[in-house]
Amino acid sequence: MNNDPIDQHLLDLLRIPANQRTQSDIARAINRIAADAHLDMAPAGPIQQEQIKLAAIIKFLAEEMGAMRYVVSLDIRDPELGQTESLYASIKIGPENSLCGYGTTAEEALKDLRQPHWEKAAA
Repeated sequence: MNNDPIDQHLLDLLRIPANQRTQSDIARAINRIAADAHLDMAPAGPIQQEQIKLAAIIKFLAEEMGAMRYVVSLDIRDPELGQTESLYASIKIGPENSLCGYGTTAEEALKDLRQPHWEKAAA
């Protein structure tokens, strides 16, 4: 194992100011370090694959709409609380305009994209 590329990936990540580091920056560094260290990575589970699909689509939509920001998250809960896994997506288009959606698949979350109820009440 050659430690030089691993060290370089760590340094590249640390050069990004902490308040500007994104999950994508961290994931990219982890994946590069794992590859250079020849680590076996567990494949993503079905819900994680859906989250990855949703994140890619939401990123594309946000860029196309000139959004201020976007969020995709995976919520995993205690089975006793009912539904155990759900995806959430949000796109903030402007100061007073956003879309959000929930689902158990990327497709469901995209189909559910709508203006949040709290924005409708304020309008």
